[in-house]
Order: sequence, then structure tokens, then C-alpha cells
Amino acid sequence: MVEKKKSLYKLFAKYGSITEVKTGENLFTFNSEAKKIYFILKGEVQLFIKNEEEKEKRIDILNSGDILGETALLKNSKHTSRATISSDANLLVFSPKNFKELMAKQPDLTEKIIKNLSKRIQILQTPYTIQSKKENKYKNEKNDYKNIDDINNFYLEGHKNYSEKAAESFEHYIYQKEIECPVCSNKFQVKKIRNSRLKLKKIREDLRPIYKEFKPHWYKVWSCSNCFYTAPKRTFFDLKKKEKKNIKENFKKQVQNILGDKYKPGFSEPRNLHEVFDAYYMAIKLFELIDANKKDYSYLWLRISWLYEDANEDKLVEKSSYKAMEYLRDYYYENDSSSLSKDQTNKLILLLAVLFYKHEKPDQAIPLLNDLIHENETKKVHRKKARNLFLKIRDEQRK
Repeated sequence: MVEKKKSLYKLFAKYGSITEVKTGENLFTFNSEAKKIYFILKGEVQLFIKNEEEKEKRIDILNSGDILGETALLKNSKHTSRATISSDANLLVFSPKNFKELMAKQPDLTEKIIKNLSKRIQILQTPYTIQSKKENKYKNEKNDYKNIDDINNFYLEGHKNYSEKAAESFEHYIYQKEIECPVCSNKFQVKKIRNSRLKLKKIREDLRPIYKEFKPHWYKVWSCSNCFYTAPKRTFFDLKKKEKKNIKENFKKQVQNILGDKYKPGFSEPRNLHEVFDAYYMAIKLFELIDANKKDYSYLWLRISWLYEDANEDKLVEKSSYKAMEYLRDYYYENDSSSLSKDQTNKLILLLAVLFYKHEKPDQAIPLLNDLIHENETKKVHRKKARNLFLKIRDEQRK
């Protein structure tokens, strides 16, 4: 299967050139000629527009895997925004001609471009007075949020405050333990899961495990109340010395710049869904700071989609699940999976195929499922799920 994979970034590199841009530099500014398209390999770029009073307003923060400068695809066009590097960046730079050739070879890019343009057109059409009134929507007793722009880049658009509390039955499956933060050495209490008590009811077609009277994903992320370090339990202690230093110096400040100086991570007894969401979104921010691998991003976004499912937020389930698909797809096609066991690789491939199918990309799911079905080392349970989904897609395509 590894031989069949083709690195997405290697394909990109055939059509573009890599450049490094330092923090504070502009990629383009208002009314400048649009001549290049940019793909962010590493770093952060902020986009600004001007309102009717000629005051600048930030409308987006772009990170690894994002595209900007799409205006250059239109002849004789000029930029209506300013793009500034907010964290040292490595970029792939394309001419419009080369990018169009790349789009022909990578159809998903066309969809991504359309989504980007639609999002920015929607922002441009939204009156500033209406946006400012929305600020109150995100305030509650616990979080004194500072800036609506920051909040919009912290949560998915449409996110609300969710008051649902952990059920009493959850207590049977968890216990408290003191751990030491790997960043600041602060000792604090976390809730750990008693795996021996878990009772699996079923694994759904979309691979979400359903347990009797318990939702493990509510307890999968830990936060240090001192330095705000937040990460999934699975990788909580897996930090390099450089990453620890970066987190200790920067992360708490970043979070409080968004959620307010009074914000402090933690959970009520019993914990509520809003606090769980905060922990997951803080983990996403942490991953951005340390440039985590895309597989880790994918699994976070997948569990966020389960949280939105718990909150009956169908649209946000779709958005977060789509993000999980994008990150997992990029990880799979960009990385040599030899560091994973065969079983881990096959689980990843099956999940990616399921996400492709869920988001109406059956043609991308089919070859992955076919590989799993015919791979000698595929476990029976994975082969069965792959075959069932393969046949389901084929039946739907014949109708």
C-alpha cells in the first residue's frame, strides 16, 4: 500500500517553489496585483480587510495546509485584503498557470478553493455592526471573552455554550489521580477511565464506539490549571524539550488573549459539555503552537465531532468531521506509515475510507477499501468492515 501512495506535497512541489517568509512581512496588501497563489507548509498567516471607514479588521488566521491568494486565478485582478505573516512561514508559491494545472491533477483543490472564496465572500457581505452585536453571544459567567475575532478562530463558527452535564452513571467508570505537568511540574488531579469497567455496546458503521452508560471522549483531554498545557491523555507526556519551553513561554498568554485574563481551565463536578469543548479546542491551539502531526489533529477533530453529536449539532458534526477527514487524508498521503504497525495502518486507512464516504467522496474511498480487502495481513474485523462498505458504495453507484 505504501508503494501506491503518492505524496501530496511532492506533487505540489512539482508545480510551485518553496520560500521562507519571516514574521511581520506582508505576502500582499490592499490593491496590489494578484500574481501568486500560496500554500502554507508551516507557519501562520493573518488576513485583514478594510471596512467602510478604512479601518482594518482581521477576518481569518491561516495555518499549515491552507491556501490563499486565490484571486490570482482571475485575470488582471487585485487583492482586496492584506496577508501578513504572524509566525515564520514556509510557503509553496504558484503562478496561476501552474496552479490550474495542479488543480486538474488534484480535484479536491477546486473544492477547497470554492469553500475559501465562499467563506470570505460571506464575511465581506456581513455588516460590521451585526458582527459586533454577536459578541454578547459568547459571554458567560465563566469566560470573559475579549475579542469576537479571536473567538471565531477558536471555535467552529456556530459553536454555542452547551450546558449538558455528565450523567451520574459516568462516575462508575472514572477515578481521580494526581499527575505532574510535563511543562511546569505543577501537580494536579485528573479523571482517568477504568477501562476494565467499560462495556462496549457496538461499533457503528462510522467507527464510533458506543459504550453502555458512558462516553469516554468526555475524559480524553487533560489540562494543567497553572500553565494551561492541554493535550490528549494519549500524548500528554510526549513532549520534546523545545516544545516544553515554547508552551511554557507562550501558551497561557495565547489562550488568555482569546478567552480573557480571568479564564482558567478546569472542570466542574460533574463536568459539563462546554468545559469539555474548551479542553478540546485548547488542545487544537496547543497542536498549532508545537506544529503537531496531522494524525493527532485528525483524531482530535473526530472526537470533537462526537461531542457535537452529543449536543445534537448536525451542521457542526459535519464541519468537524470534515476537518478530521482533511487532516487524516493529508497525513496518510504525506507520510511514510512504516512507523505504524500494520494494524494501526489498516485502522487509519479504514477510518479514512469511512470519512471519505461520509463526506460524499466514494471514489476516493474505493481504492483504500479494495487494498484492505486484498491485503493478506488485514485483520478479519477490518476486512469485513472494508468489504461491507465497498459493497454498499458499489450498490449505490449502480442505482
